[in-house]
Amino acid sequence: MRCLIKVAVWRKPLGAAGRNRTACAVLLIAFLALKAVSADGADDLSQTYVEQIQPLLVSSCGKCHGTMPMDNDLDLTSFGSAQAILAKPKLLGDVAERLRLGDMPPKDAPQPSQAEREQLLGWINAALDAEAVARAGDPGLVTLRRLSNTEYDNAVRDLTGVD
Repeated sequence: MRCLIKVAVWRKPLGAAGRNRTACAVLLIAFLALKAVSADGADDLSQTYVEQIQPLLVSSCGKCHGTMPMDNDLDLTSFGSAQAILAKPKLLGDVAERLRLGDMPPKDAPQPSQAEREQLLGWINAALDAEAVARAGDPGLVTLRRLSNTEYDNAVRDLTGVD
């Protein structure tokens, strides 16, 4: 926070230290804004799930994939929150693929409207994207290794254009 106050008060031409402070302030503001947006996005996903998506899943899929599944072991109505269903991203991906291809609901079952289908697919895609961003991160320890002569030559050629 001290960095922000100095940047706001500073009126002299910026030297190297001033530019570093400015960069610090810009990065801090950008980080806080992204953090706020991601938190709001997660809240929006949860709220949308409870208000719109869960009732849509119950009405469209609940007859065959409800608490007493018929000829399958998939219960889509038991997920009470977005976090519960987001814990199974592979299941969400499979549901989205079946919806996209038109495999589900079956042709003889009542079909959701095109708007409902797009709403469900949009929410699933947004949820999967948010989950991927949340799980992305540090891959762990990366072992450094030396380049072979050929790899070094290729790297220098790629970077400088000099052979």
